[in-house]
Amino acid sequence: MFKKPPNKTSKPFNIAVIFIIIGTFFLVGTLGFAFYNANLISNSPKITSQVAGIVESKSSSFSSSKPPKPYKLNLKTMFFGNTFWGRYIDDWAKLSPLKEKYPFSGLNTLERYKYDAWISGMECPITSTYRSSKLQDSDLKFSCLPEYLPEAKNWLDVLSLANNHTDNMEEVNGFDQTKKYLSENKIAYFGHFDNAKVDEICKVINLEIKDKSVENNFRNNPNIGLENSDKFANTGSNVNSDKYFVPIAFCGYHNVFKLPTELELAQISEYSKYWPTVIMPHGGAEYTAKPDSLKTNLYRQMIELGADAVIGDHPHSVQSTEVWQDKLIVYSLGNFMFDQQTRQDVRQSLAVGAEFELEFDQNLEKLMEISQKCTNFENNLTSTKKENISSQKSENSQPNSQVNSQKDEQNNSNSQVQNSQQKNGQKNEKINSQSCLEMAKKEKITKPKFKIKYEATATDSTGKLTKKASPEVLKNVLNLANWAKTKAILDQINDKTKPNLPLKDPQST
Repeated sequence: MFKKPPNKTSKPFNIAVIFIIIGTFFLVGTLGFAFYNANLISNSPKITSQVAGIVESKSSSFSSSKPPKPYKLNLKTMFFGNTFWGRYIDDWAKLSPLKEKYPFSGLNTLERYKYDAWISGMECPITSTYRSSKLQDSDLKFSCLPEYLPEAKNWLDVLSLANNHTDNMEEVNGFDQTKKYLSENKIAYFGHFDNAKVDEICKVINLEIKDKSVENNFRNNPNIGLENSDKFANTGSNVNSDKYFVPIAFCGYHNVFKLPTELELAQISEYSKYWPTVIMPHGGAEYTAKPDSLKTNLYRQMIELGADAVIGDHPHSVQSTEVWQDKLIVYSLGNFMFDQQTRQDVRQSLAVGAEFELEFDQNLEKLMEISQKCTNFENNLTSTKKENISSQKSENSQPNSQVNSQKDEQNNSNSQVQNSQQKNGQKNEKINSQSCLEMAKKEKITKPKFKIKYEATATDSTGKLTKKASPEVLKNVLNLANWAKTKAILDQINDKTKPNLPLKDPQST
């Protein structure tokens, strides 16, 4: 009897079936766990969203809104005295390997990155007409070349044009050229050499609260070096997706030859109803340490008309400060960037930091919106202007006195064309000024709630280069400005818990 031979394939077959069954259970379990976990995540708040302050939408797990709005905005500004890069500064720059960057090469000592905006008075028309230092020195008729602006814009954000030198080159429409070049380089400006141009006295300027944490900005990192400033000047990402622009009204008054009229001063009351308003007057006796009674009475009147601060220049030396009706008056900041070197008082200047702390509410948001609309209208008009002045730039910038005299004649021959352009520019200024006021009135805006915190430092141009002053010069400047007493009163205004001080003490000037 034959036995049935054993099935040699049965054992491996049974093992394969077992593995298939186990694998199937494992796959089903994995898919089930993944589905459960995905469903759990989609129905619960994300940790990353909570950290970013993003509220999830109920309709979609992938939608999100902007980060929550701040409850206040802080805008840090710094005010400097007279700025000028003509005459001997131009000579020094040409001898330096830094060329047009030379006058600004010491400013990193002032820690520019800590501030959202630097503001100064530009005491020179910016034109394509070259005038030698000898010629400028002999007739005190200034002309500052636009080649300095690509570096100037890395430091200065706002310039006052209300002074006794911005009319020096009117035979070639110097004032119109100045505004054109500043607009092209995105430097804001306000004021006029003629206070009778009432619509140009004040301007609303939107100052961006900048991201001060960007490390690749050359102002934040002095190790990058000035030679690389062009590369880093406009770089850096904003940590917050939203950008905030604080509108400030700036008013410039030229008071060297005559005092402003009541009509001209009334512009302060108009703008100060709606915007934080800073007045930058230019006047008073030169090279004096104290203002006279005409000046003190005028600057106090500006405060009484609604100004939130009055910060003056022109004397080329530092003068006293005071608090009037709880507001700061600086009678003269002195020279910030100037070529005068003969005496210590013309080489040193006061620099005043003003931090605006604004309550961020619906009223401020509405004011910001209106200010953006009325100022953008003017910017659009400016950007579309195509002037013949730019074609003269390369021709008239050669430092040769014989060639330059011929170029002056060419400039004079184009004066009729430029006069027409100047009239158009004045019309645009008028539209902007009236638009801002009319829109604010129409929308029934009220002035935002804010306070201003102040600090002060000093600059020194000894050695032909503006930089942060030494401790000895700083002490001298602050003493001239009577800053300790002024600062104590200002601090007490912002902190009512401090011991009582005479808030409206006019201080001896």
